[in-house]
Amino acid sequence: LQPSDLQILFSVDTSRINGQIEIEPYVYGYRLQVLHGLWPGEIGELRKSDRIGDIVRIQRACNAYNEIISGKNDNAIRAIQLCPLAIECWDKLSTFSSSDWLFPEYTSRKYYHHLQNYCKTNNITLVSPYELRHTAISIMQALPEGLVKSAAGHSKSMDTFGVYGHSVDGDLNLTATLLQNRFTNILSQK
Repeated sequence: LQPSDLQILFSVDTSRINGQIEIEPYVYGYRLQVLHGLWPGEIGELRKSDRIGDIVRIQRACNAYNEIISGKNDNAIRAIQLCPLAIECWDKLSTFSSSDWLFPEYTSRKYYHHLQNYCKTNNITLVSPYELRHTAISIMQALPEGLVKSAAGHSKSMDTFGVYGHSVDGDLNLTATLLQNRFTNILSQK
């Protein structure tokens, strides 16, 4: 997703469901994926009890067969600190369910179809749930690689940016701004 799509994702909570405009039940899952690079199956297995303060332990996922697994690999079991936008998403989401599960009705198929419908309803780029992870890592490219690998649950040898990194509108301007700031700092030192 590009910045214009993300602006809609983070401001519109609704989809057309059964002919009616209703709250999209997975919108906060989409947002959490984009904010923290979570796999779709990790979203489906999040529990309220996984969070202590601002830290969430990612320790299980739902695979394509709707089986609960401990994670895609050893690196997938990790802790993340929620950013303020993610805290807001988590807190709002937590009010929707009396269950410990954030998404008690989750299946990978249902999540996929809801996302497709959300994209169509809100006229944003049609993406799969897994592409939301690509969006997150594309946005994270401005961060140090080690931090991105840790957040994404990747090993040191994984080519995180080569596989997941894509061009984001505004990257060229960001690069120019960062270079200007860096050279301004270097040239102003005595």
